[in-house]
Amino acid sequence: MTDGDHRAASSSGRGRRAAAMPPDERRAAIVAATLPLLLERGPSITTREIATAAGIAEGTIFRVFPDKDAVMRAAVDQAFDPEPTERELAEAVAIVQRRVTHIWRLMTTLSERPTPPRPARPTPRPWPTSSPPIATGCGCRRRSPPASCGPSRWP
Repeated sequence: MTDGDHRAASSSGRGRRAAAMPPDERRAAIVAATLPLLLERGPSITTREIATAAGIAEGTIFRVFPDKDAVMRAAVDQAFDPEPTERELAEAVAIVQRRVTHIWRLMTTLSERPTPPRPARPTPRPWPTSSPPIATGCGCRRRSPPASCGPSRWP
């Protein structure tokens, strides 16, 4: 290849190498790309599919994993790892604790202040007890309107 060929290859996007990643980061990227494939296709996935999903060459997989089974085991281990869930739960608990503390402070502050007087309510009229039964519109003849009856004609 001449210098012009190298320039043409690199300007078309071919011949470029991906930036070097530390092995732990490369491993994490491969595992992250493998898990969705396992969910979709099961254990019949190929290392070529894993490499394509991870955006790497197929041989790169074997720099950090001895074989495809090791890649799948790492993906399953990551899926079952409780640490991310525990971290998210701890964050959620902290949010709820802050919220409850805020509400508690608000309620304490409000209870320390004198409450404004409430307007007086009108005295409700008592239901007649000695009057004759009145039809309630539902067919029954009761002295007080039951909750289960239809529209009431009580005064």
